[in-house]
Amino acid sequence: MKEEVSRIMKMVQDGRLSPEDATELIEALHQSDEGETHAKTQTAGNAEENANNSGPTSSQSGQRESSAGKDPFKALIDVIESFGKEASQSIDFKTLSSKIKDSAKEGAKAAMDALKEATEHGFTFGLIESRNIELPLPSLEGKSLVVENHCGNIEVSGGAEIAEVCAMVKVRGGTEIRRKEQIAEYVLHIEETETEVIIRQAYVPNLQLNLQIHASGSPNCIAKTDSSNIKATELGASKLESRSGNLSACQMKGATELSTVSGDIYGSGLEGSAVVESKSGNVVLEQVFNTLAARSTSGDLTISNFKGNTASLEAVSGNISASEFGPIVGAANLRSVSGDISLTLTEGSDCMVALSSVSGEFNLDANATDVVRSGQRVTGKIGDGRGTLDLSTVSGNIEVLSPVRQAQA
Repeated sequence: MKEEVSRIMKMVQDGRLSPEDATELIEALHQSDEGETHAKTQTAGNAEENANNSGPTSSQSGQRESSAGKDPFKALIDVIESFGKEASQSIDFKTLSSKIKDSAKEGAKAAMDALKEATEHGFTFGLIESRNIELPLPSLEGKSLVVENHCGNIEVSGGAEIAEVCAMVKVRGGTEIRRKEQIAEYVLHIEETETEVIIRQAYVPNLQLNLQIHASGSPNCIAKTDSSNIKATELGASKLESRSGNLSACQMKGATELSTVSGDIYGSGLEGSAVVESKSGNVVLEQVFNTLAARSTSGDLTISNFKGNTASLEAVSGNISASEFGPIVGAANLRSVSGDISLTLTEGSDCMVALSSVSGEFNLDANATDVVRSGQRVTGKIGDGRGTLDLSTVSGNIEVLSPVRQAQA
């Protein structure tokens, strides 16, 4: 079951299953697996009793050969993976899981039977009703934009000539009549207060809503979703948050906060201060012009063209790779517990350097002077040593490479 659970979670990351659907399916498969194990135990006991009485029979040998065939659970996941993203989203997994649970005592075969029955009765794969909605976006002058969508992706961009909200609504599952009723009755709500324009969609089973919001200027924005992706472009001070989706922020004019539990993060052209955190995804940042604090628990941090005065980079079990970094004249701290750190400075850095690792190796090649090595610590100076550059790991290696000459204007 471990492999099947991993494959189910991968489908969640790919957007083909919602976390709720995955939970239902995994729980059902576990129950069905227990039923299969129980059935096999009983069969084995009966076979042993028969063997003690009369020895092995050709029928028993055939049963053993049959059991060596493909695992029904793997076959079930193979079937689900074979559907495209849109078709997967049209499956009523709650009903499917209920059928599997009801037949748990019959073992893994019940899962395949339930899936077959599902495709033949009531919710044929790929049947989706969709509708496009376009609404004017109220003025954001002096206000922040707040977007919460727990049914799909969010895209927000500034600099638009026409301020509007474009929504793609999809309803899956159920009968054709009910789908058409739901799609016709759907209303996208836009609220206004003295300080905010709010677009909010709570989770609704079988509903998918992808939002594209085009705003004039560079408004401040707060965007939040559960397991979908968020993309932001040309905004002011912004906070983007997704539990398991990917985040993208480009050409951001104000302070930016990006946070996800299991998704990847990409940022480019961050003019304001940036705070970035991913629990188990990778972080890639390019062209960061202000202070930076980035952290990943089990993913890698890749930073290029950092021009800010202060930086704090931390990876627990991932690697940190930073190129065209600096020039360092302020404070920069790079820390990893079990990953490697590789840093390439830009010309003009002026800082004291300290490298430390409990069990890793060092390579300080950055035109440093006054280099001193003491145990598992290396110190040195670049330029006059006005700023500080501190790199440390527990079990990873550290290298600081020679400054890269900045391109002539």
